Amino acid sequence: MKTRWYFWLVVWIAGMYGCGQGGNTVAVEEEEDFPSIEPIRGETVTIPSGSFIMGSDDFAEPESPPHPVALNPFRIDKFEITNRQYAAYLNAIQRVVDADGNELVDIGDRDLQLGFTVNGLEILNPEATDHPVVEVSWYGATAYCEWAGGRLPTEAEWEYAARGTDGRHYPWANDPLDIGLLFDWSTAGPTATVGSHKEDVSFFGVSDMGGNVAEWVSDWYDQHYYKTSPQDNPRGPEMGIRRSARGGATSPRPRDMRVTVRRRYPPGVTGRSVGFRCVYDP
Repeated sequence: MKTRWYFWLVVWIAGMYGCGQGGNTVAVEEEEDFPSIEPIRGETVTIPSGSFIMGSDDFAEPESPPHPVALNPFRIDKFEITNRQYAAYLNAIQRVVDADGNELVDIGDRDLQLGFTVNGLEILNPEATDHPVVEVSWYGATAYCEWAGGRLPTEAEWEYAARGTDGRHYPWANDPLDIGLLFDWSTAGPTATVGSHKEDVSFFGVSDMGGNVAEWVSDWYDQHYYKTSPQDNPRGPEMGIRRSARGGATSPRPRDMRVTVRRRYPPGVTGRSVGFRCVYDP
């Protein structure tokens, strides 16, 4: 594939040092033949169609009221999308913004384990190759999933995959994990290799839904949405200001790992504790 593009150095310099700070930003234009890059496929878990009670009236108001939800079947990534997988995506599309100018990933942030070397875009810390990618915006998560043939899960799909049908408070059971174990997780680093927290496995066998990083979902966020949510395959409000995210993030506090916790961020925001996974329709 013959492609003319402005080398990543332009974006990297801008991200590291900023534009208009008194220096000159040099654009190195190259023309090369780039091989077609396919998504790196990970394991998926099939979630059968079914019904469950979504939400809780035991904790925060945005999690209530509990309400019945029925969902069609879908497949979900067993693990969060990794640095290895997202690096393949960026090398395939050869840009860090979408067609509307939205930033996909904060390429200049020190918490992102992807960056530029003389060889182009690479994983900067080999030990983080299979850690969940972070510093990705909602736009960047959505675009990756579409490239990989999927989409972001809805809030309802995410919670069902984490909670199952027995109404548990945590992905693994109804009780929090031992605080000593959670402390060990938090002190080992802000993220861990996906699937390495062996206790953090959901009702359906999906990993890292309580810890590691929070995860973007497709819905606009509305704290009152549960009061009017349809029962069948809810997709969230039609519009909003912030997008929803789910999961325990890097917090060692048990209450933050509950399956009903709802988070919200502007879609263009990136963060050190926010990643994502994809779902796939049958």
